[in-house]
Amino acid sequence: HGYSKDDGAMLVSSDQLYEIKDEKSIPMEDKHLLFKGKDEKTSLLPRAVSPSKKGGYWLASNRGIKYIKEKKVFYDSYLTNEFTGVSYSCAEDKKGGLWIASNSLWYYQSGKFINYGLINPVFNVDISKVFYDEKAAVLWIATKGNGLLLYDGHRIIELGESKGLLSNVIADFEVEGN
Repeated sequence: HGYSKDDGAMLVSSDQLYEIKDEKSIPMEDKHLLFKGKDEKTSLLPRAVSPSKKGGYWLASNRGIKYIKEKKVFYDSYLTNEFTGVSYSCAEDKKGGLWIASNSLWYYQSGKFINYGLINPVFNVDISKVFYDEKAAVLWIATKGNGLLLYDGHRIIELGESKGLLSNVIADFEVEGN
């Protein structure tokens, strides 16, 4: 996964995080984005990059989430030991909170993590992708077992086999017009 930056560069998550600009691939330099973590055994494996409203971007990885701006890590949930699990993707909502696709649906805001899988069992499955639609104020959630979910903070719409999809396992999706 990757995303385009304002300066014409593209950030790409692969075996590590790269910036591609002017047809050159440049590995990110911050030591927190390289191979070793606090235990010196776990390599960082980026999963997805998501732009932040504060500038910079969020990195979903096998070692939690990271907030990165100007090629420096300003927040690392793995190093603070607040959220150390695998995150597959993340998306900021209009309040500045961060939705996280992981072993269930997680939400991060103001230094606190909330496991929505403990609030509602429909979110207590592996989540492969999240996307926040600003126009509709709806969170799109791809699950590995409960289909595609749409959540507006109050109501959950479940789209799966019972609604005509071939499977309740959703690996990825794209929302047109966003």
